[in-house]
Amino acid sequence: ILLAGVLVPVNLTIAMICHLAQVFLVLLPVLIVAAYSEYADWDHPCKSIPGLRLWARVVGTLAFLIATSRLLQVAKISAAKKEIQRKSEEMKESLGKAEAAAASGMGGLEDLKRLFTMHATTLQTAVACEGRTRVNAFAHIIGFGTLLWLLTIFWNLYLYFGYMFVPGVVAFAEAAKHDP
Repeated sequence: ILLAGVLVPVNLTIAMICHLAQVFLVLLPVLIVAAYSEYADWDHPCKSIPGLRLWARVVGTLAFLIATSRLLQVAKISAAKKEIQRKSEEMKESLGKAEAAAASGMGGLEDLKRLFTMHATTLQTAVACEGRTRVNAFAHIIGFGTLLWLLTIFWNLYLYFGYMFVPGVVAFAEAAKHDP
């Protein structure tokens, strides 16, 4: 517990950076592209590739849900870091009082026991805060959404290889529209 408690702030900071990187480098661009494709193709039916529009809508919806969950997870991590900081400040205040008592000759074994208890309590609070950020509804939404995201990759591969290389099914230019 002692070593794990010491590393908790580093773990929380790394988790926050990873969540934000996923949102801004992956999910937000995908969400923008999915929204633009919905806007640009609103009145154009895609009959030659069945399922393409539905795939784009599913990916856009998943990107929105996962991005929202990741941002809410960042808020939970931030709240946990503040709680750890508050507990650390309380411990520092108590530590200052104990040091003052020891300097005046009033401290003893009881103060040493109290200091150890304060340190252990602070570190245990840190581990509990980290646990609350890792196991919650948003983490489950992110996990299940990622699983669905992987399934949409296979769906996309099926659409790509099933329809893009079949001559006469998809016309990429107006002139090729009626060619076999």
